[in-house]
Amino acid sequence: MSKQRYINTKFWDDSYIIKLDPIEKLLFLYLLTNPLTNIAGIYEITLKRIAFDTGIDQDMTLNILNRFNKDKKAYFIDSWVILSNFPKYQNHEENPKIKQGIDLIIKELPINILESIYTLSIPYLYPLNYSNSNTNTNTNTNTDIVLEKKEFIKAEIFLKHYFAEYKRLIGDNLPIYSERIILPRIDATAGLFGGYEKLKKLLKIYFNEDNKFYKENRWSLTCFLSENILNKLNS
Repeated sequence: MSKQRYINTKFWDDSYIIKLDPIEKLLFLYLLTNPLTNIAGIYEITLKRIAFDTGIDQDMTLNILNRFNKDKKAYFIDSWVILSNFPKYQNHEENPKIKQGIDLIIKELPINILESIYTLSIPYLYPLNYSNSNTNTNTNTNTDIVLEKKEFIKAEIFLKHYFAEYKRLIGDNLPIYSERIILPRIDATAGLFGGYEKLKKLLKIYFNEDNKFYKENRWSLTCFLSENILNKLNS
């Protein structure tokens, strides 16, 4: 099925695009419009496919992609393209459905790509918007909201690590958690126990211990996040 993508005619007047060589303009436009794109501007594609479709040889394609990466306009990571300004061409701020679609796509990304998004600090790509219950939302600035999203994406990444370990040990029947409840709890727990890297180390211990109580609770995340269990794992 064909997909529609909105490319603003101002694309050609963009100060960055104007400075590109014709072959670079072609490649950038291809990244925006090829059949594998989605409304998030984050999709999996091989270097070979890009080169074949555009007629640009692979070495030149990679060189141009490296330039886009250096200029922070587009990233090619582990055969995934991340377009840092893509939603501005999709009118995502004017259409809540587009923003919801972007969020759903990001939630399904592999852990390494999700971590890359966090590392690259692309604000509108943070899929979560959980406000602090103690915060007066009437006084929140846009910057405050972006910072909240950036913090909670680390909790989202940790949740994916938990599901990966659970699937490895128990199987495909993954437990269901309310993200609006569990993600703030993960974030708070990470703060209490030395950060996310420490929490991931404790998670591996949790799944690898032959413990009757853990088995009875089917290695649940809520069990793991309890202060008593974490203190025991950390001892």
